[in-house]
Amino acid sequence: MPDLLLEFHSEEIPARMQGQARLDLQDLLSASFRSKLPPGCQPPITCHVTPNRLCALVEGLPDASAGRVEERRGPRENAPERAVAGFARSAGVATDDLVLKTTKSGAYYFAVKQEAGEPIDDVVASLVPELVKSFPWPKSMRWGDGELRWVRPLNSILCILSGPEGSRTVGFAVGDLKAGNRTSGHRMMAPGLFEVQSFDDYRANLLSAYVVLDADERLRSIRSQVEDLADSAELEMIEDQELLEENAGLVEWPVAVIGEIDRRFHLLPQEVVMTAMRSHLKFVSLRRRNSDRVSHFAAITNRQARDCNKTILEGNRRVLAARLGDAEFAWNNDVQRFRKDGAVPALRSQMGQITYHNRLGSLGQRVERIGRLAQDIVQLTGGDGEATATAAGFMKLDLLSDTVVEFPELQGVIGRRLAGSLGMDDVVGLASEEHYLPAGPDDRVPRDPIVVALALADRVDQVAGFFGIGLAPSGSKDPYALRRASLGIIRLVIENHIRLPLQDTLANAAGQFLEQGAQDAEWRGNLAGLAAQALGFIHERLLAHQSGAIRQDVLSACIAAPRSDDLCLLVKKAQALQAYLETPGGNSLLQGYRRAFNILRAERVDLDVSGDDCSLALFEAEEEERLHSTEMTVRDRVAAALATGNAESAIEALSELVEPIDEFFDNVRVNANDELVRVNRIKLLARVRQAVSGFADLTRVGPRSKA
Repeated sequence: MPDLLLEFHSEEIPARMQGQARLDLQDLLSASFRSKLPPGCQPPITCHVTPNRLCALVEGLPDASAGRVEERRGPRENAPERAVAGFARSAGVATDDLVLKTTKSGAYYFAVKQEAGEPIDDVVASLVPELVKSFPWPKSMRWGDGELRWVRPLNSILCILSGPEGSRTVGFAVGDLKAGNRTSGHRMMAPGLFEVQSFDDYRANLLSAYVVLDADERLRSIRSQVEDLADSAELEMIEDQELLEENAGLVEWPVAVIGEIDRRFHLLPQEVVMTAMRSHLKFVSLRRRNSDRVSHFAAITNRQARDCNKTILEGNRRVLAARLGDAEFAWNNDVQRFRKDGAVPALRSQMGQITYHNRLGSLGQRVERIGRLAQDIVQLTGGDGEATATAAGFMKLDLLSDTVVEFPELQGVIGRRLAGSLGMDDVVGLASEEHYLPAGPDDRVPRDPIVVALALADRVDQVAGFFGIGLAPSGSKDPYALRRASLGIIRLVIENHIRLPLQDTLANAAGQFLEQGAQDAEWRGNLAGLAAQALGFIHERLLAHQSGAIRQDVLSACIAAPRSDDLCLLVKKAQALQAYLETPGGNSLLQGYRRAFNILRAERVDLDVSGDDCSLALFEAEEEERLHSTEMTVRDRVAAALATGNAESAIEALSELVEPIDEFFDNVRVNANDELVRVNRIKLLARVRQAVSGFADLTRVGPRSKA
């Protein structure tokens, strides 16, 4: 059973594409062999990727693909012999080789032919060219005069089958490239070709040719080298796993060197220094022990030079000095510009000349809207209104700075640094940096009341604005990042325990566009509808966000109840309801509610029932009186508990309905002979339904899952 070794050698594969390419190659090979090999035969596949090669090892392939069995039905069992013999001749088999099989319509003769499978060499030779043509690179290119596409120009394809008896090349061509049994080593240190006999031979020869095949091994080597060099210089590495992984995708033979950053750049904000090194040069940041200032860098080179990489280190130091020199010029220019008298008002005026969206006004108008929304929200978060207004007016000014133009990923961070250089209150700088948080599902959430208010206002304005002009996300497309903004609203509200009336806030945000002169037809006369649509979208994000913690049907039941725009209370209600449904009382309440709901649905009774609809004088049974009395008490207790955000107390109150509901259905006949009594009992059930539905619509809750 031979092993297949397949390698595509190319020009540099971008580091960001390497991990997915390795997985894609494994999936494509697995699917291809699954369709070709005998049932149950799925050989293990291991893939590797370096900057210049993508390879796979498929172990233990059979000698041939699965054969094909062809069956042809002939005459019935009791057919004349001449007919049976004629069928055998036409099918190309001997009469004695016919097989008698019983079918639903009787017993028939069958001619069964077994076709042998293809040799494994032919299988590989046919599937690899198709794999190359269909490989799902995010971006691919053509080169020369050919039609072949790959992420970068392909140099060679190695394809061999090896086993105890030796190895053989699988012959095929892809475009102008012919598969062979040779590859090359490191493109600078050992570019010569060598033949390959097996995977072990391949890996060993690559190592001799200065190529570390395994990405994890390159990563470990990089980390170990940087840590050892740092330790010997009494430095420590600033942890950045993502950067180390990217470097592992940039080199085949990692060699680390460390150097000192020119002292003239030590006054630059640390974020600027680290970003310049990380984003543009892929350098790892180092600092002295017990210090918070970056003083050194580690560069990962792709070769070991004869001078111990001294020339490479000096070149990297010069490149870094030039890069930091540009950053220094931008930063110093920003500080001087922001410190001038009247600079901040002038910059705010400039924001009015920058278009946020051609249908949503300027960036300056957006900041004004955010400030007004934040003034309302900060009353709920407990912050100071005047400080909120000051922070709102400054928090996006750094977008006009040269440093943010140079390093866009530092927006907010530069705002905090500039606010500090101007001697502004700490919360102004904090708001500049943290109002962008959380940017993703794993980012931290701001805690300062003013920052939280501004972060919420920023996202509410974003969602309301784009929903208002009909640019809500469709399918997987979300060009304006409204899903991310909605998740930010959810996390800010829930994790800071804010009782925010979100639908009214969305409507207020939409109304501000009209005040600023928005003319789109979607805005006019439909603020409540737009807010409801946006709230529904946020509820969808909430369901996804809580999918691992709260049952979807339970959360949907709470969303269907009134006041579902209070996301903090909504989640508390769902958590309390989920816990209660795991108890016997929860199941009883669920069954009683459904029974009442089914009766009312059959009677077509509307949910809204006034307090005077149910007549105490028409009660004939003690169970009716008890259910009515309990319902009135429970209704008031639930409302009071929810007003204070105490979902557990509300559930505790609802649990008191379980026994009266059970007794009512056990002992009272709803469909009484007296029409007035019958209608009165239906009205009583409607009141019970309304009391429970004020907490959650239990018709949306499915059966309890078994552990």
